[in-house]
Amino acid sequence: MQLCCYSFAFIISLIVYCVQLGQDKPAPPMGSVVNGSKPQSSLHECAYAVHNVTLECGLNCKKECGICDPEYDGCVGTKYCPIYCDDGLPCIHQAGVIRGNCKGLCGKKNVCIPLPPLVVSDNELQMHALTTLIYFGVCISSLIMLYFGGSFSRTSVKDFWTSSFSGFDGMHQFYFKAGLLYFIISGSFLLAAVTNREKSLYLARLITTSVLDSLGFMFILTFHIAMPLSGVDPKKRWLFLGMWFMVFYIDISSSAVGNGQAVLKAIDELHIGIPKEVRCTHSEFVTYVAWSCAFGLGTYVFSNLSLYFEKKGISVYGIFFFTLGIHSLIMWLVSVSFYTACNNVGHKMFVPFGVTTCAIFFFFTVPCLYHIFQGSRVPQADLTDLELAKESDKSQVSNEEITGDLNKKQEHTVSELMSGAHNAGLALFRWLNPNMLMLAWFVGEFMVICWTMYIVKNEVKNENPKHDYHGQY
Repeated sequence: MQLCCYSFAFIISLIVYCVQLGQDKPAPPMGSVVNGSKPQSSLHECAYAVHNVTLECGLNCKKECGICDPEYDGCVGTKYCPIYCDDGLPCIHQAGVIRGNCKGLCGKKNVCIPLPPLVVSDNELQMHALTTLIYFGVCISSLIMLYFGGSFSRTSVKDFWTSSFSGFDGMHQFYFKAGLLYFIISGSFLLAAVTNREKSLYLARLITTSVLDSLGFMFILTFHIAMPLSGVDPKKRWLFLGMWFMVFYIDISSSAVGNGQAVLKAIDELHIGIPKEVRCTHSEFVTYVAWSCAFGLGTYVFSNLSLYFEKKGISVYGIFFFTLGIHSLIMWLVSVSFYTACNNVGHKMFVPFGVTTCAIFFFFTVPCLYHIFQGSRVPQADLTDLELAKESDKSQVSNEEITGDLNKKQEHTVSELMSGAHNAGLALFRWLNPNMLMLAWFVGEFMVICWTMYIVKNEVKNENPKHDYHGQY
């Protein structure tokens, strides 16, 4: 834990140092964007006609705006900045282009108009609600794992916050505290968006999450490196680090895409240049979101099962669920990437998603087929491991009954249920080795994905044009 604190302090110091370096440099001269690619700026005097009106703004029109700073401006000598046209002057409207030659934007009537106010849209509210729900799920799932681990019921509320658990429970205790912190931050944006919808919070959330999520990921990485977890292969814990990466990636990417599309959505010109027949629809977008939720939940479940059975000494279960967890994590990343691309680019993604899914499917099924045809089997779980685990649970329960602790009865029930699951699993692996069972899982999952995307693709063909998707976030 001390290593985590030292690493966190080092990161803060590094950020402060970088900010100080930036402040030591002289501020660039006032003005707009310059042609920094040329070694020296030059003056462009222009006069051109648009709709029978002579303009001296826009296009290549520039004015003198100070002295070039070679470090910031990429030029030497006198600096010249573009001249943008005032509101009310004529312009040439281009679909999907925000500024054009105007100080604000070029409207559909070929007249410069002010930028519209960026209010909180329903899509932005959905984004705040979704990310808040994700962090809330992290908190609840961590509490559930602590409850089944037994540490939550044996400690008081004060000790839960002040003391640190060890091993498996310590990891979930840390996840609960981290999830609660980000739940409060995300919930504050949701509350602000609900109470005041006059100003969009995309940019504010993007800046906040870019800083805090980066620091949080480094802190969680340091925690994973420093935290000992006896009886468990350290490599299996990296699945949890991958899940945190995905959660932070969803948070930052949703804010970035929403902020970049805010103006275009305000003027109803998002993806305006994409033909309707190839535009990503709402149904397709929701499908990618649903798959990302399913694979995210699957990754969390498989990762916990892998660590649990590894801790119990039944390595065949640990390897089995660890492999399923890796596959779910990769498919989670693919699903999130495609719904982000569907939202940002605006094109249909059926074919790329199908090709990517097939590639991942073959990557995981070919090794299973190889081991099956070669006749190799993953070592069976030893029944002695199971019996030792059961006897350990029974002796623990007996000691608890002697002390009269009534709360331990719940753990006794959980131990009986898990023992039943052990027996059922061992019997299943006797008839169907882990490679065959894993292959059956991958094939079944692949068929469900293909069937779902086939149905959605047929629905998209029959959708009314007025339901065309113009960006979710």
